[in-house]
Amino acid sequence: MKKALILLLLTCISLSGFTQTNDLISLKPQKTNSIYLELGGNSFLYSLNYDKLFRTSDATKIALGAGLEYLTYMNADGNDYGASLCLTPAVNLLFGKASHNLETGVSLFLISGTVLPAARIGYRYQPVNGGFLFRIGFTPIITTSIFIPWGGISLGYTF
Repeated sequence: MKKALILLLLTCISLSGFTQTNDLISLKPQKTNSIYLELGGNSFLYSLNYDKLFRTSDATKIALGAGLEYLTYMNADGNDYGASLCLTPAVNLLFGKASHNLETGVSLFLISGTVLPAARIGYRYQPVNGGFLFRIGFTPIITTSIFIPWGGISLGYTF
């Protein structure tokens, strides 16, 4: 009986030790600024993006950001080239307590007066203390008349 009480006491002490460690981790300030290059994704080909995280609870965060893409293309007549700067504002909701997150969100692809909405669901690795950022996701373009399945992958840095 005495051995069982000692074992129970040691188990309770070790469990409370884990709880204290997790509380200390959640109190550390999280790095919230990120810059990354995305291939595919919210833009058709590539974009250079910036976003900022805002913690809403212990397990959820909101990322607000935007990306830029410079496109060159051949006009419809085939004789001239054109160029456009594309903007992709986005808002994403992240679910996860630490570095590994489920990422969902919406964005707009703005080019020459045309607006195409896109959705996102994917995985985001963003270390709490900053460093290498990785994202991969399914980013379909959805309007009342079209559905274009699309995806993207991002590499960047959180600071």
